[in-house]
Amino acid sequence: MIETAGENYSQTWLTEVRRIAKLVDKTGESLQLLAGKRATLEEKSISRYLHELAAEFGQIVWRIHSRFAQDRVVPSEVILLELKEITRQVETAVDDLLRAGRYNLNYLEQYFEYDFNNKLNVEYRFLDEVRRISGALDSADHPPGQL
Repeated sequence: MIETAGENYSQTWLTEVRRIAKLVDKTGESLQLLAGKRATLEEKSISRYLHELAAEFGQIVWRIHSRFAQDRVVPSEVILLELKEITRQVETAVDDLLRAGRYNLNYLEQYFEYDFNNKLNVEYRFLDEVRRISGALDSADHPPGQL
C-alpha cells in the first residue's frame, strides 16, 4: 500500500481505532464493577446496554482494520468526525459510571443507576448512533485502491 497525502488521514483513523479499543476496555472495567455488586433491574439493563455498545464498537474496529487489510479506501471524514464525537460522548458517560462505582457501590446502586439507565436509553441513545455509524462503514463499500 503506497500512500502520500493520505498518510495523515490513515493515521487519524488508526488513532481513533486505538481510542475505541481503550473505550471498550474501560467499558469492560465498568461491567466488572457492576458484576461485583448486588443485581438490580437497572444494573441488568445498564450491563446489557454496555455489552451491546462494546460489541458494536468492536464491529467498527473490525471494519476499519478490514479496510486497511484489504487495501481499501477508508470512509469519509464525515464518518470519522461522527465516530470521534460519539466515542467522546460514550467515554464521558462510562467515566461517570466508573467514578460513581469507585466512590461507593451503595451510592451507585441507590442514587446513580436509575438516572444513568434512563439517560442511556432515553436521552443519550448511544447505541442507535453507533449502530448507524457501523452500518455506514459497512455500506460505504469503496473500490479497491490506495488508502
